[in-house]
Amino acid sequence: MRIIGIPGNSENFQFLPGSCSRQFLVKQAMIAFFFIGGLVLLNWEFNILQLKSTSLGIPTFKAATVISCIMAGASLWLWYRLKALIGGNGAGSLMARKLLPIGIFLPVLVKGICAIGYRYSVCTLEIQFTIEGVLNIMVFSGLVCWIAYRLNDLDWHLSQTEQALQRLNTELKQQVEKYSQLCTANTKLQHLATEDHLTKVANRRQFDKYLHQQWQQHQEEQTPLSLIMCDIDHFKLYNDYYGHQAGDECLKQVAQAIKDVVQSFPCLLARYGGEELAVILPKTTSHDAIAIAQQIQLSIRRAQIAHDRSPIGRYLTLSMGVATIVPNSESLPENLIELADEALYAAKEQGRNRNCLLLS
Repeated sequence: MRIIGIPGNSENFQFLPGSCSRQFLVKQAMIAFFFIGGLVLLNWEFNILQLKSTSLGIPTFKAATVISCIMAGASLWLWYRLKALIGGNGAGSLMARKLLPIGIFLPVLVKGICAIGYRYSVCTLEIQFTIEGVLNIMVFSGLVCWIAYRLNDLDWHLSQTEQALQRLNTELKQQVEKYSQLCTANTKLQHLATEDHLTKVANRRQFDKYLHQQWQQHQEEQTPLSLIMCDIDHFKLYNDYYGHQAGDECLKQVAQAIKDVVQSFPCLLARYGGEELAVILPKTTSHDAIAIAQQIQLSIRRAQIAHDRSPIGRYLTLSMGVATIVPNSESLPENLIELADEALYAAKEQGRNRNCLLLS
């Protein structure tokens, strides 16, 4: 098991399972020689015992036997030490489990086939042949161990990178969700800042802002700008008789009736104050503004909002003042409002439930 430290945070120190330190790999490469050599020598020991006694001296036989026992014991030690490498789940560990058996048994099989085809009777040739096989297996197994170590290392770094990307992806999703919530909250705040909470039309602040914007544009284009001021007739009597909650519902119904008419036009409907509503009509002539005002009165009559205390009739009515101006450098937006107020006052003086037009 190798410990890898990532600078910057103590929590980033991780254990790397299925891998070894370089010092451990050097030791295992040395032990691999004895382990693999022990397997090969044990295989060739039977061939040595079958040689003629005249060809194999007793001291040489004893030495070979001792060496075989030593290497067999070393092989057991190596197998125990290699558990860390071949027992892991990394890419290198999987490769080592597949290639190490091939590296151990394939050369032995090849040498065995050669031994069957060629009968050696000289002990020195047998030992030389065995050492050659040991060296081949040692080189192959050493390469397998080194490649397995590198693959485990790369596999671990890849897993760390994937985990980091997953964390970043999670953080990004959280940021996107927060941004979406922020946009939703900003939209709600914008509506609260520009919308009348009762009638759900534009409020006075939005009315003033929109009027000044249109005034500048119409002043540059020299086109007519119209305004309709609407006032509910005898609304105080309505509130006194039906109550303020009914008065609020009445305002909602009137605003909706006006909205049904003007929503097809590029205009702004706003609550100007109290029971007064205003409609700003960009690029609208006085003739068209009067026609729209008449449609609004018709929509209110169709709504048939009961008003038993009205001296005009059974149902609620509107008085409207219509004004049209072509803005210039010498006039102000307030001039249009004053003109519409004068027209509204004239409509009330003439008996209410009507509209009156004033031109600049």
